[in-house]
Amino acid sequence: MEFVQSAAGDKSWRIRYILAEKIPDLAKLLGSTNLLPIFVKFLQDPESEVKVITTNRAAKFCKLLDSKAITANILPHLVTLSKDPIVHVRQALAENVLPLAGLVGAAGTKAHILPIFLTLIKDTSADVRLPLLKNLEELNKVIGVENISDSLMGAINQLAGDKKWRVRMTVIDYSIIMAKIMGEKLFQEKFGNLCLSWLDDNVYAIREAAIKNIKEVTAILGSKWAEKHVLPKLFSYQTHSNYLFRMSPLFAISLIAPLLSQEAIEGKVMPFVLNQMADKVPNIRFNVAKCLKVMTPLLKNESLKAAAMKALTQLGSDSDFDVRYHSVKSNSK
Repeated sequence: MEFVQSAAGDKSWRIRYILAEKIPDLAKLLGSTNLLPIFVKFLQDPESEVKVITTNRAAKFCKLLDSKAITANILPHLVTLSKDPIVHVRQALAENVLPLAGLVGAAGTKAHILPIFLTLIKDTSADVRLPLLKNLEELNKVIGVENISDSLMGAINQLAGDKKWRVRMTVIDYSIIMAKIMGEKLFQEKFGNLCLSWLDDNVYAIREAAIKNIKEVTAILGSKWAEKHVLPKLFSYQTHSNYLFRMSPLFAISLIAPLLSQEAIEGKVMPFVLNQMADKVPNIRFNVAKCLKVMTPLLKNESLKAAAMKALTQLGSDSDFDVRYHSVKSNSK
Protein backbone atom coordinates (compact mmCIF):
# COMPACT_ATOMS: atom_id res chain seq x y z
CA MET A 1 0.00 0.00 0.00
CA GLU A 2 2.90 2.30 0.74
CA PHE A 3 4.27 1.75 -2.76
CA VAL A 4 0.85 2.48 -4.31
CA GLN A 5 0.54 5.75 -2.39
CA SER A 6 4.03 6.73 -3.48
CA ALA A 7 3.22 5.98 -7.13
CA ALA A 8 -0.02 7.97 -6.87
CA GLY A 9 2.02 11.06 -6.00
CA ASP A 10 4.76 10.51 -8.57
CA LYS A 11 5.76 13.56 -10.59
CA SER A 12 5.63 11.59 -13.83
CA TRP A 13 2.09 11.48 -15.20
CA ARG A 14 2.92 8.22 -16.96
CA ILE A 15 3.47 6.50 -13.60
CA ARG A 16 0.14 7.86 -12.35
CA TYR A 17 -1.47 6.74 -15.62
CA ILE A 18 -0.25 3.15 -15.18
CA LEU A 19 -1.51 3.08 -11.60
CA ALA A 20 -4.89 4.50 -12.61
CA GLU A 21 -5.19 1.86 -15.34
CA LYS A 22 -4.68 -0.94 -12.80
CA ILE A 23 -6.63 0.56 -9.92
CA PRO A 24 -9.72 -1.72 -10.17
CA ASP A 25 -7.48 -4.79 -9.97
CA LEU A 26 -5.48 -3.31 -7.10
CA ALA A 27 -8.72 -2.49 -5.29
CA LYS A 28 -9.63 -6.17 -5.26
CA LEU A 29 -6.35 -6.91 -3.50
CA LEU A 30 -5.96 -3.90 -1.23
CA GLY A 31 -9.60 -2.92 -0.71
CA SER A 32 -11.65 -0.36 -2.63
CA THR A 33 -12.06 1.84 0.47
CA ASN A 34 -8.29 2.12 0.84
CA LEU A 35 -7.86 3.15 -2.81
CA LEU A 36 -10.88 5.46 -2.98
CA PRO A 37 -8.87 8.60 -2.07
CA ILE A 38 -6.36 7.81 -4.82
CA PHE A 39 -9.11 7.22 -7.38
CA VAL A 40 -10.70 10.56 -6.46
CA LYS A 41 -7.31 12.25 -6.69
CA PHE A 42 -6.79 10.88 -10.20
CA LEU A 43 -10.19 12.24 -11.28
CA GLN A 44 -8.75 15.68 -10.45
CA ASP A 45 -5.30 15.06 -11.92
CA PRO A 46 -3.75 18.00 -13.81
CA GLU A 47 -2.88 15.67 -16.70
CA SER A 48 -5.86 14.98 -18.98
CA GLU A 49 -4.61 11.50 -19.91
CA VAL A 50 -4.76 10.45 -16.27
CA LYS A 51 -8.31 11.77 -15.94
CA VAL A 52 -9.31 9.92 -19.11
CA ILE A 53 -7.96 6.52 -18.02
CA THR A 54 -9.40 6.96 -14.51
CA THR A 55 -12.81 7.76 -15.96
CA ASN A 56 -12.55 4.73 -18.22
CA ARG A 57 -12.07 2.59 -15.10
CA ALA A 58 -14.95 4.20 -13.18
CA ALA A 59 -17.53 1.46 -13.75
CA LYS A 60 -15.16 -1.35 -12.73
CA PHE A 61 -13.96 0.52 -9.66
CA CYS A 62 -17.42 1.65 -8.58
CA LYS A 63 -18.70 -1.93 -8.68
CA LEU A 64 -16.46 -2.51 -5.66
CA LEU A 65 -18.09 0.36 -3.72
CA ASP A 66 -21.53 0.79 -2.18
CA SER A 67 -23.93 3.35 -3.64
CA LYS A 68 -23.38 5.83 -0.80
CA ALA A 69 -19.62 5.88 -1.39
CA ILE A 70 -20.15 6.41 -5.13
CA THR A 71 -22.66 9.21 -4.59
CA ALA A 72 -20.63 10.99 -1.93
CA ASN A 73 -17.14 10.61 -3.36
CA ILE A 74 -17.18 9.87 -7.09
CA LEU A 75 -20.18 11.58 -8.68
CA PRO A 76 -19.39 15.15 -7.55
CA HIS A 77 -16.08 14.95 -9.41
CA LEU A 78 -17.75 13.53 -12.49
CA VAL A 79 -19.96 16.63 -12.53
CA THR A 80 -16.77 18.69 -12.70
CA LEU A 81 -15.41 16.52 -15.52
CA SER A 82 -18.57 17.13 -17.55
CA LYS A 83 -17.36 20.72 -17.91
CA ASP A 84 -13.69 19.89 -18.48
CA PRO A 85 -12.12 22.01 -21.24
CA ILE A 86 -10.50 18.94 -22.85
CA VAL A 87 -12.89 17.15 -25.20
CA HIS A 88 -11.24 13.75 -24.68
CA VAL A 89 -12.01 13.94 -20.98
CA ARG A 90 -15.66 14.74 -21.64
CA GLN A 91 -15.82 11.96 -24.23
CA ALA A 92 -14.44 9.44 -21.73
CA LEU A 93 -17.06 10.56 -19.23
CA ALA A 94 -19.83 10.21 -21.82
CA GLU A 95 -18.69 6.67 -22.55
CA ASN A 96 -18.64 5.62 -18.90
CA VAL A 97 -21.11 7.61 -16.83
CA LEU A 98 -24.43 5.93 -17.72
CA PRO A 99 -23.38 2.41 -16.64
CA LEU A 100 -23.08 3.89 -13.13
CA ALA A 101 -26.85 4.44 -13.02
CA GLY A 102 -27.48 0.83 -12.12
CA LEU A 103 -25.06 1.13 -9.20
CA VAL A 104 -26.64 4.17 -7.55
CA GLY A 105 -30.33 3.48 -8.21
CA ALA A 106 -33.14 5.76 -9.34
CA ALA A 107 -32.66 8.44 -6.67
CA GLY A 108 -28.92 8.71 -7.20
CA THR A 109 -29.34 8.71 -10.96
CA LYS A 110 -31.90 11.52 -10.93
CA ALA A 111 -29.89 13.59 -8.48
CA HIS A 112 -26.40 13.16 -9.94
CA ILE A 113 -26.11 11.20 -13.20
CA LEU A 114 -29.05 12.81 -15.01
CA PRO A 115 -27.61 16.35 -14.64
CA ILE A 116 -24.31 15.07 -16.08
CA PHE A 117 -26.18 13.45 -18.96
CA LEU A 118 -28.12 16.64 -19.69
CA THR A 119 -24.88 18.64 -19.72
CA LEU A 120 -23.04 16.25 -22.00
CA ILE A 121 -25.94 15.73 -24.41
CA LYS A 122 -25.69 19.45 -25.23
CA ASP A 123 -21.93 19.31 -25.74
CA THR A 124 -20.54 21.08 -28.79
CA SER A 125 -18.63 17.93 -29.82
CA ALA A 126 -20.42 15.07 -31.58
CA ASP A 127 -17.79 12.72 -30.16
CA VAL A 128 -19.17 13.49 -26.70
CA ARG A 129 -22.86 13.24 -27.56
CA LEU A 130 -22.76 9.99 -29.55
CA PRO A 131 -21.56 7.67 -26.72
CA LEU A 132 -24.52 8.78 -24.61
CA LEU A 133 -26.90 7.41 -27.24
CA LYS A 134 -24.96 4.16 -27.36
CA ASN A 135 -25.40 3.64 -23.60
CA LEU A 136 -28.89 5.12 -23.30
CA GLU A 137 -30.36 1.74 -22.40
CA GLU A 138 -28.42 1.91 -19.10
CA LEU A 139 -30.31 5.07 -18.18
CA ASN A 140 -33.62 3.71 -19.41
CA LYS A 141 -33.35 0.64 -17.18
CA VAL A 142 -33.17 2.82 -14.09
CA ILE A 143 -35.37 5.88 -14.69
CA GLY A 144 -36.80 5.55 -18.21
CA VAL A 145 -36.29 8.11 -20.97
CA GLU A 146 -39.78 9.58 -21.20
CA ASN A 147 -38.92 12.56 -19.01
CA ILE A 148 -35.78 13.43 -20.94
CA SER A 149 -37.10 12.82 -24.44
CA ASP A 150 -37.19 16.53 -25.32
CA SER A 151 -33.56 17.11 -24.33
CA LEU A 152 -32.61 13.88 -26.03
CA MET A 153 -34.31 14.81 -29.28
CA GLY A 154 -32.66 18.22 -29.28
CA ALA A 155 -29.25 16.57 -29.25
CA ILE A 156 -30.27 13.90 -31.76
CA ASN A 157 -31.57 16.52 -34.19
CA GLN A 158 -28.25 18.33 -33.98
CA LEU A 159 -26.35 15.13 -34.68
CA ALA A 160 -28.72 14.18 -37.49
CA GLY A 161 -28.00 17.52 -39.16
CA ASP A 162 -24.24 17.29 -38.72
CA LYS A 163 -22.20 18.23 -41.79
CA LYS A 164 -20.16 15.03 -41.44
CA TRP A 165 -22.16 12.21 -43.01
CA ARG A 166 -20.46 9.61 -40.82
CA VAL A 167 -21.90 11.33 -37.74
CA ARG A 168 -25.36 11.22 -39.31
CA MET A 169 -24.78 7.54 -40.09
CA THR A 170 -24.07 6.78 -36.43
CA VAL A 171 -27.33 8.38 -35.32
CA ILE A 172 -29.19 6.14 -37.77
CA ASP A 173 -27.64 3.10 -36.13
CA TYR A 174 -28.80 4.26 -32.69
CA SER A 175 -32.40 4.80 -33.83
CA ILE A 176 -32.91 1.06 -33.45
CA ILE A 177 -32.03 1.44 -29.77
CA MET A 178 -34.55 4.29 -29.55
CA ALA A 179 -37.27 2.11 -31.02
CA LYS A 180 -36.62 -0.61 -28.45
CA ILE A 181 -36.57 1.84 -25.57
CA MET A 182 -39.40 4.18 -26.54
CA GLY A 183 -42.01 1.89 -28.05
CA GLU A 184 -44.22 2.76 -31.01
CA LYS A 185 -46.09 5.80 -29.68
CA LEU A 186 -43.16 7.72 -28.18
CA PHE A 187 -40.79 6.74 -30.99
CA GLN A 188 -43.15 8.03 -33.67
CA GLU A 189 -43.86 11.21 -31.72
CA LYS A 190 -40.23 12.05 -31.08
CA PHE A 191 -38.25 10.17 -33.70
CA GLY A 192 -40.50 8.99 -36.53
CA ASN A 193 -40.22 11.95 -38.89
CA LEU A 194 -36.46 12.13 -38.40
CA CYS A 195 -36.12 8.42 -39.11
CA LEU A 196 -37.86 8.84 -42.46
CA SER A 197 -36.11 12.11 -43.32
CA TRP A 198 -32.84 10.24 -43.82
CA LEU A 199 -34.35 8.87 -47.03
CA ASP A 200 -33.96 12.42 -48.40
CA ASP A 201 -30.25 12.66 -47.60
CA ASN A 202 -27.96 13.62 -50.48
CA VAL A 203 -25.44 10.93 -49.51
CA TYR A 204 -26.30 7.50 -50.90
CA ALA A 205 -24.71 5.67 -47.95
CA ILE A 206 -27.09 7.51 -45.60
CA ARG A 207 -30.14 6.61 -47.70
CA GLU A 208 -29.00 2.99 -47.87
CA ALA A 209 -28.50 2.88 -44.10
CA ALA A 210 -31.90 4.53 -43.59
CA ILE A 211 -33.61 1.81 -45.64
CA LYS A 212 -31.92 -0.97 -43.68
CA ASN A 213 -32.82 0.88 -40.49
CA ILE A 214 -36.50 1.03 -41.48
CA LYS A 215 -36.52 -2.74 -41.79
CA GLU A 216 -35.06 -3.13 -38.27
CA VAL A 217 -37.45 -0.59 -36.76
CA THR A 218 -40.42 -2.25 -38.50
CA ALA A 219 -39.37 -5.58 -36.99
CA ILE A 220 -39.46 -3.91 -33.57
CA LEU A 221 -42.54 -1.68 -33.84
CA GLY A 222 -44.62 -3.90 -36.11
CA SER A 223 -46.29 -3.80 -39.50
CA LYS A 224 -48.99 -1.34 -38.46
CA TRP A 225 -46.35 1.32 -37.77
CA ALA A 226 -44.74 0.77 -41.17
CA GLU A 227 -48.04 0.72 -43.02
CA LYS A 228 -49.21 3.95 -41.40
CA HIS A 229 -45.99 5.96 -41.51
CA VAL A 230 -43.40 4.36 -43.81
CA LEU A 231 -45.44 3.35 -46.87
CA PRO A 232 -46.88 6.86 -47.52
CA LYS A 233 -43.34 8.25 -47.40
CA LEU A 234 -42.06 5.59 -49.81
CA PHE A 235 -44.97 6.11 -52.20
CA SER A 236 -44.28 9.86 -52.30
CA TYR A 237 -41.05 9.23 -54.20
CA GLN A 238 -42.88 7.86 -57.23
CA THR A 239 -42.82 11.25 -58.98
CA HIS A 240 -39.46 12.47 -57.65
CA SER A 241 -37.43 14.21 -60.36
CA ASN A 242 -34.25 12.33 -59.40
CA TYR A 243 -34.36 8.65 -60.35
CA LEU A 244 -31.98 7.78 -57.49
CA PHE A 245 -34.71 8.73 -55.05
CA ARG A 246 -37.34 6.87 -57.07
CA MET A 247 -35.28 3.71 -56.53
CA SER A 248 -35.31 4.05 -52.74
CA PRO A 249 -38.88 2.78 -52.22
CA LEU A 250 -38.13 -0.30 -54.31
CA PHE A 251 -35.07 -1.07 -52.20
CA ALA A 252 -37.09 -0.54 -49.02
CA ILE A 253 -40.07 -2.61 -50.16
CA SER A 254 -37.79 -5.53 -51.01
CA LEU A 255 -36.65 -5.52 -47.38
CA ILE A 256 -39.84 -4.80 -45.46
CA ALA A 257 -42.44 -6.62 -47.61
CA PRO A 258 -42.15 -9.90 -45.64
CA LEU A 259 -42.93 -7.93 -42.46
CA LEU A 260 -46.11 -6.32 -43.77
CA SER A 261 -49.69 -7.54 -43.54
CA GLN A 262 -51.26 -9.38 -46.47
CA GLU A 263 -53.73 -6.53 -46.92
CA ALA A 264 -50.93 -3.97 -47.26
CA ILE A 265 -48.86 -6.15 -49.59
CA GLU A 266 -51.69 -6.83 -52.00
CA GLY A 267 -53.73 -3.63 -51.62
CA LYS A 268 -51.00 -0.97 -51.48
CA VAL A 269 -47.50 -2.21 -52.17
CA MET A 270 -48.12 -4.42 -55.20
CA PRO A 271 -50.00 -1.75 -57.21
CA PHE A 272 -47.22 0.74 -56.46
CA VAL A 273 -44.51 -1.64 -57.66
CA LEU A 274 -46.37 -2.45 -60.86
CA ASN A 275 -46.84 1.25 -61.60
CA GLN A 276 -43.07 1.75 -61.47
CA MET A 277 -42.73 -0.43 -64.59
CA ALA A 278 -43.59 2.57 -66.70
CA ASP A 279 -40.57 4.57 -65.49
CA LYS A 280 -38.32 5.81 -68.31
CA VAL A 281 -35.11 4.98 -66.42
CA PRO A 282 -33.89 1.38 -66.91
CA ASN A 283 -32.45 1.26 -63.36
CA ILE A 284 -35.95 1.70 -61.99
CA ARG A 285 -37.41 -0.99 -64.21
CA PHE A 286 -34.84 -3.66 -63.39
CA ASN A 287 -35.27 -2.90 -59.69
CA VAL A 288 -38.98 -3.45 -60.21
CA ALA A 289 -38.03 -6.93 -61.43
CA LYS A 290 -35.90 -7.53 -58.34
CA CYS A 291 -38.74 -6.30 -56.14
CA LEU A 292 -41.26 -8.58 -57.84
CA LYS A 293 -39.02 -11.56 -57.14
CA VAL A 294 -39.44 -10.83 -53.42
CA MET A 295 -43.12 -9.92 -53.64
CA THR A 296 -44.49 -12.75 -55.77
CA PRO A 297 -44.05 -15.56 -53.19
CA LEU A 298 -45.88 -13.40 -50.65
CA LEU A 299 -49.01 -13.04 -52.78
CA LYS A 300 -52.08 -15.16 -52.08
CA ASN A 301 -54.34 -13.43 -54.58
CA GLU A 302 -54.10 -15.45 -57.80
CA SER A 303 -54.90 -12.51 -60.07
CA LEU A 304 -52.09 -10.49 -58.50
CA LYS A 305 -49.72 -13.42 -58.90
CA ALA A 306 -50.65 -13.57 -62.55
CA ALA A 307 -50.10 -9.81 -62.86
CA ALA A 308 -46.65 -10.17 -61.30
CA MET A 309 -45.68 -12.97 -63.69
CA LYS A 310 -47.03 -11.00 -66.64
CA ALA A 311 -44.99 -7.97 -65.54
CA LEU A 312 -41.78 -10.02 -65.35
CA THR A 313 -42.47 -11.46 -68.79
CA GLN A 314 -43.05 -7.97 -70.16
CA LEU A 315 -39.84 -6.69 -68.58
CA GLY A 316 -38.06 -9.70 -70.01
CA SER A 317 -38.55 -8.23 -73.49
CA ASP A 318 -37.52 -4.69 -72.46
CA SER A 319 -35.33 -2.66 -74.83
CA ASP A 320 -32.62 -2.39 -72.15
CA PHE A 321 -30.27 -5.33 -71.66
CA ASP A 322 -29.96 -4.94 -67.85
CA VAL A 323 -33.73 -4.85 -67.45
CA ARG A 324 -34.09 -8.03 -69.55
CA TYR A 325 -31.30 -9.74 -67.60
CA HIS A 326 -32.74 -9.03 -64.13
CA SER A 327 -36.27 -9.84 -65.28
CA VAL A 328 -35.28 -13.24 -66.61
CA LYS A 329 -33.23 -13.87 -63.48
CA SER A 330 -36.15 -12.87 -61.22
CA ASN A 331 -38.56 -15.02 -63.23
CA SER A 332 -36.39 -18.13 -62.95
CA LYS A 333 -36.98 -20.67 -60.18
